[in-house]
Amino acid sequence: SPEQVQGERDIDGRSDQYSLGATFYYLLTGRMVYNGANFQEVLTQHLVGNPVSPRKFNKTVSFRTASIIKKMMSKNRDKRYESMDELIKALDKDSRFREILYIVSMIATGIFLFIAGSVMERIFQISSLLIKP
Repeated sequence: SPEQVQGERDIDGRSDQYSLGATFYYLLTGRMVYNGANFQEVLTQHLVGNPVSPRKFNKTVSFRTASIIKKMMSKNRDKRYESMDELIKALDKDSRFREILYIVSMIATGIFLFIAGSVMERIFQISSLLIKP
């Protein structure tokens, strides 16, 4: 969040909203909010840049969701949602966002189960080598 880039000490949940907004942006568009030649350029964009609407890259993003993300990523934390509860209420009103979130959670669960299964298979293979009859 901009306040973290500036080294402010009184960080609260609104900083998390900014980061979550950037995460939603990436999930919905497949793009980072800001790009730069190096890390410093990206940090500078978080301080002064204006994110392009996620609708430019993904027309299925509702106007409401785009507006919510914009508010979450406001440079001024006082313009973000006052609490995560308020943010959740706003997101809950957007049925299209709920559908997307459900799909993303199913994909993430599938990836987790695939990785966990692969790890368990390797553990079984190694343990069978160690425990020879």
